[in-house]
Amino acid sequence: MSPRAPLIQGRGEGVYVVNTTLQNGWTALDLGSYCCDCAYVDSVNIGTLHEGIRVGNSRGVVIRDVQMNNNSALMPLVSPECDDTALRHYLATQVTAFSAENAEVCLYNCFCYGADVGLRLLDGARVFATGLGVDNGRHVIEAHGDAQALLCGTESTCINGDDRCVICTGSDFTGRLTLRSISSWGDYQAWMKADGGTVEAENVMVLAIDSPRLLQTGGDVTLRNLRFWPLREEGTGAFITDTPQALHCGAELF
Repeated sequence: MSPRAPLIQGRGEGVYVVNTTLQNGWTALDLGSYCCDCAYVDSVNIGTLHEGIRVGNSRGVVIRDVQMNNNSALMPLVSPECDDTALRHYLATQVTAFSAENAEVCLYNCFCYGADVGLRLLDGARVFATGLGVDNGRHVIEAHGDAQALLCGTESTCINGDDRCVICTGSDFTGRLTLRSISSWGDYQAWMKADGGTVEAENVMVLAIDSPRLLQTGGDVTLRNLRFWPLREEGTGAFITDTPQALHCGAELF
């Protein structure tokens, strides 16, 4: 795969992208190369080869009702007789569905199937997301720099890749990630991998298949009202932390 121009590139304030399909682009919608304050995206279907929607250097961006199925990018490219294993692997390990950097973004009722990262938060990102769904991804949410985000009503599964997890904060993360009413299931390496920053999670339901709940090597993590099912067998350990003084667990944690 080689980089190519985005299918749509915003170049100014008040860009509207509504009721359309963006298929097989390197980047489906680029709202980051130029300032696109108050951009509005609604009812867009996407199948991308590298990035779905990238937002940067913009304020007041609203993205709603975006449906992204990156496996659909295969359909015009290969015939039923072709072995598309390499292409599927590429999509599963290289695609980022949504990303924000130095931007204020609201995400409403967006869904992605098949991506390496569902939502990537980079330096300067300020994101509110509700109704976000990510299926068949390696990292559902990935945070870096001083990003700050509030996510409510998120559903996810994580079944692809060797370091699968729902929440992943990098060692360079110095911001804050707040999670409310989150449900997740899958075969994780860990539900959360915290290497930096501050993470607060409350009212979380997790169906985890033989995996630890938390791998913490840094950062500050607060957990309240979590439900994990099935419970791990005795001796396997739900939490693995190198910084126990920075792990805060509230009531009704299983």
